Amino acid sequence: MQMLERFQHPSPTDLIAHASPFHHLSADRIAELESKAQLRILHKGESFSLGGETHAGFLVVKSGMYEHVQ
Repeated sequence: MQMLERFQHPSPTDLIAHASPFHHLSADRIAELESKAQLRILHKGESFSLGGETHAGFLVVKSGMYEHVQ
C-alpha cells in the first residue's frame, strides 16, 4: 500500500510532451496546451462521456482502452 501512497500521476505537461504527435512542439507551446488541459484520471471500470459537449481538442490516453462512440 505504501507504493500506492507515493505514486504520482504524470502531469498534463509530461503526458503531452511524451505523446508522439506533439514531439515537435516547443516547450512554450506544450505549456500553452497544458494550461488549457483538463486532467481526468480514471480507474479500472470507470468511464467518462463528453456527451453533448461542443469542443475542439484531443485526448491523451497514457494506458488502457479508448472507444469513440457517436
